[in-house]
Amino acid sequence: MSILPSFADERARYLARNDAALWRPVAEVIAARHGVTGPFETTPRGFHVVLLGPTHAIKLATPQHARDLEVERAALELVDGRLPVATPRIDAAGEVEGWPYLLLSRLGGAPAETVWGALDDAGRARVVVGLGELAAAIHAVPREGSAAAVVAVDWPEYVATRRAAALDKHRSRGLDEAWLADIAAFLDALPPVETWPDDQALLHNDLHLDHIHVELDGAGRPTIVGLLDFADVQAGAREAEFVTLGGFVAPVFRAAGSTFLRAYGLPAADLTPELARRLTGHALIHRYCDIAPILGRYPEAARPRTLAELHRRMWDFAAA
Repeated sequence: MSILPSFADERARYLARNDAALWRPVAEVIAARHGVTGPFETTPRGFHVVLLGPTHAIKLATPQHARDLEVERAALELVDGRLPVATPRIDAAGEVEGWPYLLLSRLGGAPAETVWGALDDAGRARVVVGLGELAAAIHAVPREGSAAAVVAVDWPEYVATRRAAALDKHRSRGLDEAWLADIAAFLDALPPVETWPDDQALLHNDLHLDHIHVELDGAGRPTIVGLLDFADVQAGAREAEFVTLGGFVAPVFRAAGSTFLRAYGLPAADLTPELARRLTGHALIHRYCDIAPILGRYPEAARPRTLAELHRRMWDFAAA
């Protein structure tokens, strides 16, 4: 008898990813196979099924998303020992009934998202500064060997493809025609995507509060101690990394853009309206950045009503 649940479609699988009772039999089989102790609980964060135990996490993917775990393995090999924070160690990999999994070591600290509400402005700025410094460290990682080949992308072709698909993507996410018209006009007003800066590096591609772990000192000041979720890693233009800052952190910290980019190493003179427009362009075409859920991150009373307003909110230097 199968221990894996069956689903009508991918959406049903996604909605069930946090049903601990559904996934616990799978976790017990994997844990017994590798001599790991439970119990295991699910987490609602992320796209894949993630089961958290006392010392390890199990990341389980459907067969059609097996490449995500291949990318994660390659990316963790590339960054191992090269970042100023801890990253998961892969202690085992395998399959259960055709579904691939990784057995990963747990990180110390707590997800930044879970402590964010208790931080004052200085503490939040400290986290964003740490994110900028961490992004710079990721971008300095050498891309070499077979692992680099796994995350390699034909960047010009990728960007052109994403630009062509942008309106259909946002339409499929539920944006109305007024927003779609704004997006089309914004993208048309930008220089052609093939002229955007193409200084390539290793991109985490999902660098935000859900994926960093922090520890608090005796005074309640946070320090980033870990980074996880490397399934979206690819090589690409450095500016594309900054998208998640505008989309995921700016709604909860108004000065996220300039704070992050200065910590990353950009001088104040480089924080121009042109850069802000290009970053919004990257956000509009990015495969993991959708405007509809970004808007949902803002409180209703402060939610941007137009793309121009969202642009200014994502990048606090947009009108500099």
